[in-house]
Amino acid sequence: MIDIKMTNEGELEISDTGDLKMVYGDEQVAQEVLFRLKTTLGDWTLSPHVGASLERFIGQPNIPLTHSLIENEVLKALVRDNLLLSPSVNAVAIGEHEVFILVEFGSIQEDERVIQIQSGLDLRKGL
Repeated sequence: MIDIKMTNEGELEISDTGDLKMVYGDEQVAQEVLFRLKTTLGDWTLSPHVGASLERFIGQPNIPLTHSLIENEVLKALVRDNLLLSPSVNAVAIGEHEVFILVEFGSIQEDERVIQIQSGLDLRKGL
């Protein structure tokens, strides 16, 4: 798997020589996981099935039921087109309005290596 490397803010990364940087393997999959967490389902014209739509949880209470619903939406977004086959998704409160999201999945490059992606969701403002 190969893709153009993006910053955490969604900007293209450019090398010192002015070329686009590329990502491969586990780094590419990790980048795609973060992209899906930050994307609303249907917003990406080229891939309308991509996105977790986590903004729908803005205004919801920071309680275990909300965390469970977030976990389900993230899981659906990651397995929808077989990006990941069996990821682990956990969402827990880390503040009054903040939710910590942890996604874990097996490496596509090394047996028994587990990749962890961490993200947060502010239930007042969004990601």
